Amino acid sequence: MHDYHTSPVSFPRVFQDRNLAKGEAMTHKHESFDHGFTRRQVLQACGTTALGVGLTGSLQASPIGTPSPLQVKNLIWIQVNGGLSHLDTFDPKPNAPDGIRSPYQAIPTRLPGVRFTELLPRLASVADRIRLVRGMNQIIPGSGHTDGSYRIMTGQSDVRKDHPFFGSVVAKLNPATRPVPAYVWIQELVDVDARYRQGGAHAPFFVTAGYGAESAYEANYQRLGIEGTLAQSRTLTTADLRRRHSLLEQVMPFQNPGLAHGHSEAFRQHQHNAIELLTSNDTRDAFALEREPGAIRQRYGFTPIGQNLLTARRLLERGVRAVGMPAWAGDFPGHPTCGGGRNMWDHHYCGMFRADFAGGYGFMAPRVDQALAALIEDLEQRGMLQDTLIVMTSEMGSAPQIGQYGNEGAIRGLSAEILNDRSGRNHWPQCWTALLAGAGVTGGVYGGSDRSGAYPDAGRAVSPEIFGATIYQVLGIPPDTLLEPANPLSKVSTGHPLMEVFS
Repeated sequence: MHDYHTSPVSFPRVFQDRNLAKGEAMTHKHESFDHGFTRRQVLQACGTTALGVGLTGSLQASPIGTPSPLQVKNLIWIQVNGGLSHLDTFDPKPNAPDGIRSPYQAIPTRLPGVRFTELLPRLASVADRIRLVRGMNQIIPGSGHTDGSYRIMTGQSDVRKDHPFFGSVVAKLNPATRPVPAYVWIQELVDVDARYRQGGAHAPFFVTAGYGAESAYEANYQRLGIEGTLAQSRTLTTADLRRRHSLLEQVMPFQNPGLAHGHSEAFRQHQHNAIELLTSNDTRDAFALEREPGAIRQRYGFTPIGQNLLTARRLLERGVRAVGMPAWAGDFPGHPTCGGGRNMWDHHYCGMFRADFAGGYGFMAPRVDQALAALIEDLEQRGMLQDTLIVMTSEMGSAPQIGQYGNEGAIRGLSAEILNDRSGRNHWPQCWTALLAGAGVTGGVYGGSDRSGAYPDAGRAVSPEIFGATIYQVLGIPPDTLLEPANPLSKVSTGHPLMEVFS
């Protein structure tokens, strides 16, 4: 089976188009691609590898492309992979004792009585358009990154089951009506396994290289965005691609007898949608950031998180329904990232409270602050914020106690000063803060944490189930919605939403 973790091509994903779902003919002209595709890529787009990955999962039983009566809103998901410290960002405790209190000063926000740390001045200025969910909590202490991310990105605590991720549900219930993927994920998540791409035929189209990838991936990805994923040669025209697809369609039942049973129609639909993606410029155009005014790009910041969030806005404008990405702030010149990789916020290793390398909050948090505030303001000015939910969350928080860890990760290439800086916070799934904006969410705070930021306020802990039900409610998907109409156990959520986010 194809390795979707390492290859720059991951075509067997959801490409929803209602016209194709109705079986309408494709009538594109036989123009040449600016960037072509290799024979192997076409086979990956349309061939046998899709059967094992692209058509499995919790959503496969429902008809592809079935119009939904729900008015589902768009989704932008930012995963702060590794463990975001609420004490050093959204829930500072300036009166906590030494060893717990953040070294960063608390500053006022547009919400009366609500403070952030000084690392987030731009988000503080738009806090009246943000709903903070303090007191996020996983019921299984000691949860690691992989299982924790699975719980938070599905809204389900049982990691043994095959739950779809939020983006896949959005893609199923609100399919794209243009030849673009309904769900796009930009760049991988370190320490999160293949489950974050779940959803069967509604799994994300995985764009391996987003903005800044040329430094993160070294020599492997010289192109950015969609071209880093799709383009490898200039040898195939649109006519070539369609001719090979036609031939493949004729021989596939002989190579895979299983296609003649059960999933055959779904598989053919999957092939047609993949071809539509490959012969359309809409997705590529979303990644053509050079077409944006320089002032807009500067507003988001020339960082991976900044330019990838700008790309997310451009994807939504072209009909994509859900976009996800890690909160990667980028490489610090001359230094590797401390804490497990370029996408990580796993800062219990060394130097958490520094600004002179990529593992420090002083380097990363201001870049996320700029990018997210710019996204909120940009979507609002374009009239898109009401129809788009922005979620930024981690899979866990960071422990209140500072100074228990050093360079356990054996990271090389850092200065002795950084390596010997033992200030940091450990994993802490008991409490952290998530952020919601847009889609009718009102500004404010739900819940809180104790004086040390260690545990949620009594009776106000927010489990993955509560968080998931809230997200679905905001998206316009009642939590009791059935993904499979004949299966009463296929509810999108088993939790109860926090209706306070609307008041």
